[in-house]
Amino acid sequence: MTIDSPIRQLLVSRSIAPMECTIPPDMTIGQWRRTRSQRTACEHMHDTTSRYDPVKKLLTFLLICPVCGTEKVIETLHYRPRFQPLPATGSTGATVHRLPSRRDAQRDRRAA
Repeated sequence: MTIDSPIRQLLVSRSIAPMECTIPPDMTIGQWRRTRSQRTACEHMHDTTSRYDPVKKLLTFLLICPVCGTEKVIETLHYRPRFQPLPATGSTGATVHRLPSRRDAQRDRRAA
């Protein structure tokens, strides 16, 4: 026995999304996938980025299309970051300068 409730109708209407197929009718899905992987996924400008997997110690360099969202791996490197702080010395430390204030500007105008 099937109950045709408003909730069921809503679920059925939202569970199917018609899409236009871009695969030519004389080509199988497997053939289409092979031809897509052989050429670049899109002709848009790509951004470069990198990702680091700390578990595998792997640094991956990618090209990413901001329009399509496609990604292409350029290179992967095994990488383990090692931070080695430099010893602090007095001569190479940061110099702190006092920022000018309104009081300084008023004093400079009076002196002129």
